[in-house]
Amino acid sequence: MNSIAQKVTVVGAVRDFETNEPLTDAVVLEDKLVNGDIIDSLGNFQLTLEGTSRTIKCSYIGYYELIIKNIPTNIDTVELPNLKMATNYSSHLIVEFGPDVKPDMKKFKAIKSRLVEDYRIELQGNTYRPELSERAIKFDLNKPTGND
Repeated sequence: MNSIAQKVTVVGAVRDFETNEPLTDAVVLEDKLVNGDIIDSLGNFQLTLEGTSRTIKCSYIGYYELIIKNIPTNIDTVELPNLKMATNYSSHLIVEFGPDVKPDMKKFKAIKSRLVEDYRIELQGNTYRPELSERAIKFDLNKPTGND
């Protein structure tokens, strides 16, 4: 068994799901390592994976964490040009206004519904839909959902 991981460079762009504005200064990290990049003013990043986790995590205050698992290692560069992060209204409001603020749950549920219905990643001819949890939007690149 070969213990040397093939280096893969992930190139992408991260934008706000609702406004399509670049999330400047959001952080993209390789899971379980201190290897990352900061989103530039146009929303772009480039990260060469150094470990074997094959997972990246995008973080930004007030947003759901974006997790991309099982990044393929059979190609040198993985392009993810249309990544989106969605506001987590409860944490966003707590950060901005304090712990006593009540989030707008109608807006929160509408965005969550649109994420499930409208958000896709396309890679190597496959389409991937997100899995949502309370804290993250996750894509598993081992589980394509078809070519829709």
